[in-house]
Amino acid sequence: MGLRRRALILAKEESTYGTDAVPTVAANSLLAFNPTLNPVGAKVTRNPVRDTISGSPGLMGSRYYELAFETEFYGSGTAGTAARYGDLLEACSMTETISGGVSVTYKPNSLGTGAKSVTLYANFDGRLHRLTGCIGTFEMILQAGQPARIRWTFRGIYNAPTDTALAAPTLEANINAPPKVLGSAFTFNSIATLVVQQLSINLGNMMANREDVNATHGYKGFAVTGRQATATINPETFAVGTYDLFTDWLNATLRQLSVVVGAAAGSIMTITLPKCEVDDVRQGDRDGIETWEIPLSLAYNTGDDEVQIVFT
Repeated sequence: MGLRRRALILAKEESTYGTDAVPTVAANSLLAFNPTLNPVGAKVTRNPVRDTISGSPGLMGSRYYELAFETEFYGSGTAGTAARYGDLLEACSMTETISGGVSVTYKPNSLGTGAKSVTLYANFDGRLHRLTGCIGTFEMILQAGQPARIRWTFRGIYNAPTDTALAAPTLEANINAPPKVLGSAFTFNSIATLVVQQLSINLGNMMANREDVNATHGYKGFAVTGRQATATINPETFAVGTYDLFTDWLNATLRQLSVVVGAAAGSIMTITLPKCEVDDVRQGDRDGIETWEIPLSLAYNTGDDEVQIVFT
């Protein structure tokens, strides 16, 4: 019997795609929440003609792993130094740019099979699953008064699980003080007075499975082949004179959104969505207060920049 609360996620960038980067509990442990591992297999159905109409046994064909989990959204605590989950952002086809002692910036890229990957170790109470060649996507959740968090979804090459003792991790020093979404300087269309309870941002990576007859488990790996980033905000309703939201919706007008989370150096996160298009305006209710649920499509400004994250 295993205990769900006894689990550990490790992540390390690969130098060669699909080759185990051998993450360690000392250097690569993540403070993760709600991890869920799913082995995904293609069952081969076999229905030969026989003297009976009873079903025949099937076969397991190609297989891979899918791992989903959450982390809180925090910086390293040192300006110009990437947090450990920077490796995860890069494996979601984000380019990391470090300005020493100043900032770490992440923007999407279109590198396809040239994008970076990670090895993930998922240890569930002594049962270790090694996922190599992992690429993924993520959703950021910024809710008023709560620590900002990220929901990750990764695909990785299947490796048989092993019995491996669960070790005590060494975590980053600032993991018990994640920035909360408070005083976050939220603006949309340069308006700073909207009363918004939550902002969610979904990178929307489209992941392709690279089938290969030479691969042990049927897949050479995975690649991000497309991206359709979206976001959602839920402000209290406001006067047309404050912002004519419906005209923007009718005209598909593009507007900028920005938000800042955190105040301590090295953990200040500025998120910019330069081109947001209002997809819909849905009436909502929050404790009797009229709200709008507003889904947004995110477009690029100059290219590979529809979501920008800067840590300072």
